[in-house]
Order: sequence, then C-alpha cells, then structure tokens
Amino acid sequence: MTSIRTAFELAKEKAGIDDLRDLRHTCITKWAMQGIAQQAIMAAAGHHSIQQSNAYVNMKDEHLKAAFKSLTPIQENALDAAQAVSY
Repeated sequence: MTSIRTAFELAKEKAGIDDLRDLRHTCITKWAMQGIAQQAIMAAAGHHSIQQSNAYVNMKDEHLKAAFKSLTPIQENALDAAQAVSY
C-alpha cells in the first residue's frame, strides 16, 4: 500500500461496497442523522461554511424515510380543512 486512500479503496472493493465515500463523510452524515446541531458538526469537522459542511452530509432516501418515521404519526382527519394552515 502506498497510501491510506489506496488501502481504503482496496478494502471497499474487496467488501463490495460502492457507496462509501470516506470515513469523514460517513462520520459527519451519521452525526447529522442523529440530530447533532450543524454548528457542533462544523466545529468538530473544522468546516468554516454551511456549504462546506453540507457537502459532507450524504443522506439517502432510506435515511430520510427513517427520520420521518420516528415522528408521531399524523392521524387522519385530525384537522378539518378549515383548521389546516398552509404557507
């Protein structure tokens, strides 16, 4: 191995993992999924802008679905149309 990157890419290939970017992306994505405040993530990662920090968060559709499933279920007909507010 000539570098950590080479070793990482080889390990990914041998494991058959296509969508793992690197451990920094993985860690920052997991922090975001756990609800850690973006400012805390930025400070820990050394990011100086929201854009830089967001580039490391790689949410997939299944992550988004799981995040919203943890919310209290909305009961049908809980509000009638007159009570509902839309912006």
